Amino acid sequence: MDFEIPDTATQQAFRFSIRTWLKEQRPSNLDIPPDGTPLNDSEQSILNTFRQQLGEKGWLAPSFSKEFGGGGLSIPLGMIVQEELQLLNLPYMGDNHAWIPAMMVWGKEDQQLRYVLPALQGKTITWQAFNEPKVGSDIGSIQTTAIKDNTDYIINGEKAFITGRFKPDYLWTL
Repeated sequence: MDFEIPDTATQQAFRFSIRTWLKEQRPSNLDIPPDGTPLNDSEQSILNTFRQQLGEKGWLAPSFSKEFGGGGLSIPLGMIVQEELQLLNLPYMGDNHAWIPAMMVWGKEDQQLRYVLPALQGKTITWQAFNEPKVGSDIGSIQTTAIKDNTDYIINGEKAFITGRFKPDYLWTL
């Protein structure tokens, strides 16, 4: 039994255009560690430029709203973008999509524009900082607190296992 759904003619044409663009723009001659360790400064610089090119097209989040930096594509076309990006054998180019949906639901509009838009444009990178030394990622056991101090919050706590391929601009924590 074949579970693969064939592309429509429109999807085939879209896939061809994406594949052609990626073939022309894809960074080459990179020395990317296969073990998931952080990239060196040179690779980060090259890939950050590529991330921004993808972000300009809305391809870091192809099915998200254009208003917030996504591609505004249908789910099937967005999946084609993601499938073609995976074929490049490059580190994941997007930002963490766990924090972005939370920000889109509970964040204020100015926060969405300040954090989501540049992330989906490839201009910033945000890492999740959930793990704690004694509880791991058990959300119910998190000890970190945020105490309001006038208009700011003072965060007290300890995080562990914060890592990623690119240097972050922001940390998203609980």
